[in-house]
Amino acid sequence: MAVSGPDALGKTTLVKELAQTLRRRGCAVATPHPYGCVVCRRLPPPRHWRDGPQPRHDAAGFLRRPLEAAHCLIDTTELSARLMVASVSLRRHRGRPTAIVTDRGPLDALAKFDPVPRSAAARRLTRLTRRYDTTVLLEGRPPVPEVLSRQRVPEVTDGWPGRYRRWARQVPSVVELEAGRDVSELVATAIGAIPEAAPTPVRRPRVVISNFDNTSQKEYAGGSAVSLERVARDLGDEFDVTIVTAGAHRRTHEEGGVLYRTLPVSWAGPRGGQLLFQAMLPFVARTVPHDLWLENLTPPFSAGLLPLTTRAPVIGIDKVRYSEFMRRKYHLPYRSAERFGYRRYRHLIVMNEADATAIRRLSPRTTVEVIPNGIDPPSAEPAPPYGSGPFPHDQGYILFLGRIDMWQKGLDLLLKAYARSGVTLPLILAGRGTAAQEKQLTKLVDGLPAPAEAGRGTGPTARLVGHVEGQRKHRLLQGSTFVVMPSRQETFGIVALEAMSYGKPVLHFDLPALRWTGGAGDVAVPAFDVDALAARMRELADDPAWRDRLGKQAAHLAEQYTAQAMSQRYRSLARRVLNASDSAAARTRQG
Repeated sequence: MAVSGPDALGKTTLVKELAQTLRRRGCAVATPHPYGCVVCRRLPPPRHWRDGPQPRHDAAGFLRRPLEAAHCLIDTTELSARLMVASVSLRRHRGRPTAIVTDRGPLDALAKFDPVPRSAAARRLTRLTRRYDTTVLLEGRPPVPEVLSRQRVPEVTDGWPGRYRRWARQVPSVVELEAGRDVSELVATAIGAIPEAAPTPVRRPRVVISNFDNTSQKEYAGGSAVSLERVARDLGDEFDVTIVTAGAHRRTHEEGGVLYRTLPVSWAGPRGGQLLFQAMLPFVARTVPHDLWLENLTPPFSAGLLPLTTRAPVIGIDKVRYSEFMRRKYHLPYRSAERFGYRRYRHLIVMNEADATAIRRLSPRTTVEVIPNGIDPPSAEPAPPYGSGPFPHDQGYILFLGRIDMWQKGLDLLLKAYARSGVTLPLILAGRGTAAQEKQLTKLVDGLPAPAEAGRGTGPTARLVGHVEGQRKHRLLQGSTFVVMPSRQETFGIVALEAMSYGKPVLHFDLPALRWTGGAGDVAVPAFDVDALAARMRELADDPAWRDRLGKQAAHLAEQYTAQAMSQRYRSLARRVLNASDSAAARTRQG
C-alpha cells in the first residue's frame, strides 16, 4: 500500500497508524520511507519546481528534458529497490500475512515529474504502480505558511492536486480520502479498501537434485546418473523436481515431468568440469528456488560447500567415497578434508553399510541413511544373440560392463586373470571412459596372448564394444554366460545388480561394498588376487549346472532391489526432512 498526495497532509502519520493497526492484526509489516531519491536529498530543487510548470518546447526545456528523464529513472530505480529490500526482509516471517506500507508511491513520482503520456518514464512508473494492491490518495489543501505562499512552492499550489487527480485515473486501485478526517477513520477506510487476497494455490515442495553426471555424458553416463534420474521422475509425483547437471551449454528444458538445468562446464574437460561444477553449485543455489536439495557429491572431493550457502536442508548422496582413491593416488590429507566436509551435512545417503559405518565415525552427528541403487526388472522377451562376427556366441561370453577406468574398475587385473585362465569363452568389454583411459585399455587388449597360444582356437580373445544402452544392452546381458566385476573400489555395484536381474552369476573381488549380495548368486574371491580370479573364471566357464544354480539365486535377490522400492525410500526421507524443517521454522517464529 502506498499513501500518496501533496506534502503536509499527514501521510507519515497515516502510515504509522496503518502499520500499527496491521501489526495488531497479526501482520508482519515493513515501512520503507522512499521519500525523495538520492538526487532530491543531495541537491536543491530545480527552478521549474519552485516557480511552477515551465514551457516544454523552449530552449531551456529542450536542455532540461534529458536531465528530468535521468532524474526520473534514478527515482524509479530507488523506489523499486526499496520495495525489493522490504519484500526480502519479510520472507523470514513464514506463515504470517505480510504488508508493505510506504509514505510515497509511483503516483507521487508521476505527479512530481509529470512525464509525457506514453513516454518511457510514464510507462515505467505505470508498471510500478501494479506492484501495489492499493494506493491511498490524500486530498485537501495543507496549511500554507505565508513565506511559502509568496515563493509558490508547487506542492502547496493549485497545480499539484490537479496533477494527482489526472494521473490517479491511470493508476489501479486508488482510494481517495479527505485529509482532514480523523486518523482512525482514515485507517479503517484504507484497510477496508485492500482487496481480498485470492486463495494462495497450494505449492508443492521444490526439490533440487544436483549431479555432475547424466545419461548424455560422453565420458561417464554411469549407473548413478541412471539411478538418480529415475528417482527424480518418481519424486515428481509429489514434488516439483529440478535436476542441476553438467553440459556443454547453459540450457533449461523439461523432460518426463522433471526440469533440467544444465551448467556449461564440460568445456573444461572431465576433471576440470567436475571442479567447476562443484564451485558453481553454491552460486546456483542462490538462484534456483528450492525447499530441499539432494547433492550427489562430486569427485574429487567427498563433500562440498553447499550446506554453508543455503538455508534449506541439504542431503548429501555419497555414491563414490572418492577421498580414499585420491588419498592413495596423490598422498594428500583427503581424510581431513572429508571429515570437515561430512560434518557440514545433517543428512547423508550412502550405498552400503560399510560406508555408513565409516562416515558415522567421521561425523557422529550426521544422520546416515543406507539407500542402495535400484533397477527396473528386465524385459521378459528373449533377445537374439549379441552382435555377429568371429565370437562363438552360441556358447556365450564373459562380460565386463561399466565405466572404462583402469584403476578403479580393475581392468588391468581382469585382463591378467583372463590371460591366465585359459577359458575358451571370449571376453567382451562394454563401456566408455575418457580418451586416455580407453587408449590405455586398447593397448592392454592388443597385448593379450594370441588365441592359438592361449588355447582358444581362432579369432580374437577380447573385444571392446563401447557404450551400450537400451535394446543393445539388453541383448548383451541376456546373451552372456556370466559377468565379471574386478573393481578395486565400489560403493554398491549397480552392474552386479543388473546382471543378477538377468539371472547371471557375478564374479568379483571380495569388497565390503559388495557384501550386500550375501553370497546369493555371486562368487567372491580374495581382493585383488589375480590367480584366484582366473581360477574361478575357469570354473564358472566349465560348470553350467553351478552357473544355473547361481543364476536362480541372483534373480531372486535382484527382486528385492527394484527402482520403485528405492525411490520410495528417497520419498520417505524427503518428507521427514521437509517436515522437520517446517517444524523448526515454526518453533523459530513462536520464539
